[in-house]
Amino acid sequence: MLTHRRPYGRSQRLGSQRVGDLAAATVLADIGDLVDDGASLLSATHGLCAGLMQGFGFPEPLQVTSAGELRRDYWSRYSVGDPDEFAVRNRLTFEP
Repeated sequence: MLTHRRPYGRSQRLGSQRVGDLAAATVLADIGDLVDDGASLLSATHGLCAGLMQGFGFPEPLQVTSAGELRRDYWSRYSVGDPDEFAVRNRLTFEP
């Protein structure tokens, strides 16, 4: 079972699906979207990670949207410092 240890000591289960046969990759990304920081990189990352995360029981990546925006509720000072400064530094926006 795959788990993640939270900073306060409890483990969180990350899904219950067992992998039998390995699936072939079915997601493509434009290499141009992966070159520069910004919304196009986040959008491509969302697309590349969504299928993997669904295999572990998560509906989609929570930190970013398919449009390449950040979701404020899933970013904290603990992980990136000030989320607003992180967004400005990396030319990103938060979803409305």
